Amino acid sequence: MPDLMLFGEGWKGEKRSIRVAEPDDYISYMSKIEYTQSQLELAAPEPLAFKHSFRVSTFHSKSGQDYLIAVSGDKPQVEWVEQAILAYQPAPL
Repeated sequence: MPDLMLFGEGWKGEKRSIRVAEPDDYISYMSKIEYTQSQLELAAPEPLAFKHSFRVSTFHSKSGQDYLIAVSGDKPQVEWVEQAILAYQPAPL
């Protein structure tokens, strides 16, 4: 099972093992953004949703390997993904 690298919602390329993830799928995953109690009380008097949708796609690295990435929001810069591959060493496809 290949690793999936998460970007967005506080994630910076950390790898996770996901059983079913194909390009163009959407997965739901927890936010990694940390809030203080006072921030939560000011931002949302009602409960917040901490799970977010991440779109799965493939990333072709400069080394020639393909990796699964999942992104919430804007796509990360190529350099960020390359740095995360070096830092977290995910298993390629």
